[in-house]
Amino acid sequence: MEWSLVQHFPKVIKEPNPQIPGFGENVHNWMKRSILWDLPYWQHQLLRHDLDVMHIEKNFNENILHTVMDVPDKSKDNVNARLDMEALCAREELHLRTRENGNSFKPKAKDTLSVEQRRALCEWFRMLSLPDGYSSNFVNKVDPSSARLQNMKSHDHHVFLEVLLPIAFSALLDEVLEPLSALSDFFKNLCANELREDILMEMHHTIPIILCKLETIFPPAFWNVMEHVPVHLAQETVWVVQCTTGGCIHLRDFSTG
Repeated sequence: MEWSLVQHFPKVIKEPNPQIPGFGENVHNWMKRSILWDLPYWQHQLLRHDLDVMHIEKNFNENILHTVMDVPDKSKDNVNARLDMEALCAREELHLRTRENGNSFKPKAKDTLSVEQRRALCEWFRMLSLPDGYSSNFVNKVDPSSARLQNMKSHDHHVFLEVLLPIAFSALLDEVLEPLSALSDFFKNLCANELREDILMEMHHTIPIILCKLETIFPPAFWNVMEHVPVHLAQETVWVVQCTTGGCIHLRDFSTG
């Protein structure tokens, strides 16, 4: 039990490198005991470090949406990203080009929609009709002047990533749409009403492959900690399932707390 391991650790670090037996020796990497252990119920928690799936979906989908829609000042495929690609990636087709007048420009990336495609996507959202209470009215999220979506809340990103993304971005090349659709299915299955341990373990093994495919598409600037957190989500959910009987869990079982 973790409590037996950390109960003798100090809560305050008094020196830069505390000499706790076993630190850095494949035993543990704790430098102190968290004050959360002072809570009377903390040591009895089955899952102490829970990741917020919808928060992850929001951050991930924002990066995807802004990059694919080529939103100025928000797209991860900016000039600095192209300079990073020149230094780090073998993607010569995406290196900055220079016009005859000396100005630099970005060649269009395969993960970016054209202006006409973005306008068609916004027009599709303006005609989109969803069940009452299912999500926000996406008509109010469209900015026709700049052909972009704006003011989307966390639940809007949740619906877009899990349901609308494969349809909205169907104009992308298959090599781009396929891993994006697989990512959409991953989050949809993760948030399903019924979870099975065997399916979750399969998802745990496939999500690194999905992310690796996306890494070959999006620029290095696209990737931060939030985009790599999904590799832990399926396994974390498995731990919850293993605490139940039968290897199957219904999310509605948690409705009573």
